[in-house]
Amino acid sequence: MIESILKKPLQVYIVILILTLSGLISANKLPISLFPNSSRPTINLNIGYQGLTPAAFEFQYGKRLEAAIEKLKNGRTKVNQWVSIYGTADYSMTVSFDWGADADTAEQTTRMAIESAIADMPNDLRRTLSIGGDSNQLAFISSFWSDSRSLGEVYKLLEPQILPKLNSIGDVAVVDLFNPAQKEIQVVLNPEALQQIQTPPAGIERSIQSRFFGAMGGEFATESRLKQIRSNAEIRTVQELKDMAFSSGTGSPTILSQIAQVRMGQSSGVMGMAKTGDRRSLMLLIFPKQGGNLKSPE
Repeated sequence: MIESILKKPLQVYIVILILTLSGLISANKLPISLFPNSSRPTINLNIGYQGLTPAAFEFQYGKRLEAAIEKLKNGRTKVNQWVSIYGTADYSMTVSFDWGADADTAEQTTRMAIESAIADMPNDLRRTLSIGGDSNQLAFISSFWSDSRSLGEVYKLLEPQILPKLNSIGDVAVVDLFNPAQKEIQVVLNPEALQQIQTPPAGIERSIQSRFFGAMGGEFATESRLKQIRSNAEIRTVQELKDMAFSSGTGSPTILSQIAQVRMGQSSGVMGMAKTGDRRSLMLLIFPKQGGNLKSPE
């Protein structure tokens, strides 16, 4: 068979020409789009606490809301994933549907499930309810958790590995690895004790900062940049902070623990809780620059 084909090369050339022309004609008819018309609807829910604590809201309404959305995973318009965040002042939920789901149907389905779950909610809470499609600039959201490690341990493992790389992407504006378990050292001064030592709070704050961050020792220049010289921090633990001595307004040395409560507590700058399904989790949030090439499929 091969010998017969080789004896008639003209037929081979004709077949190749026909295939080439067919490919060119088909290629011109293919639709081309920088961002294809694919759809994965995301619905956002937000409710203010109106005086309730995050834990109280979760007990009275949060678990019901989560159970109602969980049921949609088996519905006609299927939920792919939902994320609950119990903030300091309000509750929010992000519901992501499967690829190809109709956005209007997804919003209507979510709204009906939510309304049914909170039918007995007081009017002052209900007035704060908002449900709508994802219209912000969030380009990417992901969650992390572990069955064997705490959220703090997971954060320490992930933060140095992923944040520097993501921040180096040109069109990324903000990258945030939200850790609801983040801790902070809190210093609560005793006003009466401050009066006795005749020292203003600002003076104590300056003393603490200088011990935590070290003192400046000048600068030196290299070929490319100026570099600062800073001494090592004197305080590295909570106990060392409690034992910190400083000069008071009366001239006598004072120990910080004698005039203030020093403790490790929940950071006042973070939200109360983040959950993926029934798990407490870290949330990775990526926001693009205005006009950046980080669009999520629509």
